[in-house]
Amino acid sequence: MNNKSKTDAGKYCSRAILAIIAVVMVISIGLSRSTQALDDDNLESINRTNFFMKLIGQSVSTLKPAVNKDDTKFIGNFTLNPLDIVRKEISFLDEENLRDKTALENVKEHAKVVQKITINPFELKDTDINKFQEGVDVVGDPKDNSKKKILIYHTHTNEAYAEGNGGLSTTVAGVGDVLTSELEKLGFTVVHDKTIHDKADYNRAYHASRETISKNISSYGEFDLVIDLHRDGGPRKEDVTGNIKGDDVAKLTLVTTMQDPKYPKHIENVKSIFAIANKLYPGLYRERGIIAYDHGGILFYNQDLSDNAILMEVGADTNKLQEAKNSMKYMSIVFAQYLNSK
Repeated sequence: MNNKSKTDAGKYCSRAILAIIAVVMVISIGLSRSTQALDDDNLESINRTNFFMKLIGQSVSTLKPAVNKDDTKFIGNFTLNPLDIVRKEISFLDEENLRDKTALENVKEHAKVVQKITINPFELKDTDINKFQEGVDVVGDPKDNSKKKILIYHTHTNEAYAEGNGGLSTTVAGVGDVLTSELEKLGFTVVHDKTIHDKADYNRAYHASRETISKNISSYGEFDLVIDLHRDGGPRKEDVTGNIKGDDVAKLTLVTTMQDPKYPKHIENVKSIFAIANKLYPGLYRERGIIAYDHGGILFYNQDLSDNAILMEVGADTNKLQEAKNSMKYMSIVFAQYLNSK
């Protein structure tokens, strides 16, 4: 604190002490006079006593949250402000002798605002609470989301990334785990089937995964979204790597076939997903984000089994595993927005 600040503080402290003394003296004199007048005129003394008692009552009731020096924050405890009592009740000790009238008015206006604040914790509604972590787009009520079912599976379960295959946690199945977790955080019901379909006979992997899809639909009924999660092979890393909000991500592609009996429905679905992704997270998908082959693929990539089936490639073998996992944090929001827009 500089010398000027110390001097100013000293002046205000002195004024506060003098003001308190003045209040006490005025009250004492008033009470003394009213007592002396008791013998002369009962009614007059009672009126005077009432006046000074009212003065004391009003002064003591001048309780408000104290305001700090720069008038920007509230101090938590309530306190008695003697100088404010004097300002409120004895005007001749007030503004005329204070140099910084602007600051005084600011404090007064601040006090008026404080007095209007009412805290009622019992009025807080469930809808007033943000249930999602900071930075995450709100994607519907988790209570409603839980009614929506999502199946995640992998026709080529052993597809791995640049680090190589060190077990299912390092393959597309590990990426599926992250997507499952993110969707569950948003309240969705998710079945993640990590059955290995490509080990015994890679060429018949779609036949094997077809059995997995059919089994899950038979057990749980129709799903709102059926995701066959893959990764591509061959593209250069720079073509399949992007950055979203500071995270390096593996870019995505949605694949279908025009020979699919449900193609009109499927192309409508993937276009909606792609549009939402481009709006929320530009660059999450590759330049050619939707591929619709003119051939039938292998068993139509099993998309003929559900109106809600998609095949999604998460990056390529040139991507790092973490880049593929990072993509799922954002893709979960895209899927949530898509499902809540249907």
